[in-house]
Amino acid sequence: MTRLNIRRLTNENEDGAPRVSGISTFSSTAFLVPPRGSTAQRPSDNLRGGMMRFNTDSGHLEYYDGSQWTDVLVANNSLDGGNRGLVAGGYVAPARSSVVDYITISTLGNAVSFGSLTVARSGTGSCSSSTRGLFNGGFTPGGQVNTIDYITISSTGNAISFGIATSVSEVRSGCSNSTRGLFAGGYFPGSPTSSNIIEYVTISSTGNAVDFGDLTRSNPGLGSFASSTRGVFGGGYTPNSNVIDYVTISTTGNAIDFGDLTSSRGGMGGCSNATRGLFAGGQTTSPSSFSN
Repeated sequence: MTRLNIRRLTNENEDGAPRVSGISTFSSTAFLVPPRGSTAQRPSDNLRGGMMRFNTDSGHLEYYDGSQWTDVLVANNSLDGGNRGLVAGGYVAPARSSVVDYITISTLGNAVSFGSLTVARSGTGSCSSSTRGLFNGGFTPGGQVNTIDYITISSTGNAISFGIATSVSEVRSGCSNSTRGLFAGGYFPGSPTSSNIIEYVTISSTGNAVDFGDLTRSNPGLGSFASSTRGVFGGGYTPNSNVIDYVTISTTGNAIDFGDLTSSRGGMGGCSNATRGLFAGGQTTSPSSFSN
């Protein structure tokens, strides 16, 4: 075996590295800098499985799996993404609220004012990374909206416009990993029609939501949670359902049946770590209206 000890390796033009083939071993206490660029700058020619780069838009390593570019995922069983929890909007008769509150999860105590949403509304879908929180859609006195807001969790202040959803709706359900936020289901009060739409955003950027696929059925009021790889949506109204769906967050496509709840109900709360997800509470009868 040949051993080569060098500090820097470049090609003859000193504008990149030479191609190294065969079985090569690198050993160092320093670091290796992979190619880097935005999502739009991803290579599109001569792609081979195993190629790796750093995506400057998402802030993550990604690799080509033979058919698409995919984030390198690292499981975090504690999901310790931060020390704050946020609650935004809601219905305070007879008006909608724009209030955003926060709590420090590791302590006990009352909520503290964080700021305001860009539009007062109820029935938003929400998700977060360790740095940003997003709120999608909802209902205002003038009707449902397709507004997506975001806040920076570690600070306080008013929400900022992120983009717009693919449709206007309320009673949406959200979940996320560190890169993507997903929003599913919902209710269009003017129709009235329930939705089976799943859409996604890249949390670290801003922009309009993009179609992800469809749920196996149309429902508002889904319970939801996610691990670093899967998003899960369960239950829902109109009619009440016991179906649980799942999607693989790093891809796109329609949801797949996961299993069934112990009873049909909607409006549940959901939470998870990287291993287990829980659904709690809910209503066994559908409400007559989501808009008042």
